Amino acid sequence: MRTAINLAAIFMSGNRGGWIGRVAPVISSVLNAIRWITIAALLLAPTSVPAEVTHFESEPNDKPTNFNEVNGAVTLYGNLSSGDQDGYIWIVSPA
Repeated sequence: MRTAINLAAIFMSGNRGGWIGRVAPVISSVLNAIRWITIAALLLAPTSVPAEVTHFESEPNDKPTNFNEVNGAVTLYGNLSSGDQDGYIWIVSPA
């Protein structure tokens, strides 16, 4: 019981002598390295969202004869001005 009280007193007093003084900086360095490795892993990890194809409209595409053709999973980008209508032909392949 007396040993536990003495160890608690050493930790509480901030005494860095003995083995605590040698081990504390090592533990701190290891924890810091783990933190940076974790951050790097999270930043470099691939996401589970598949890349989508993007398609930017080309004018004219307001009549069926000149609709833009797209297929599969796609994100469409375009501009709509006053009175403008945009059409697309989405080609779907059989499953």
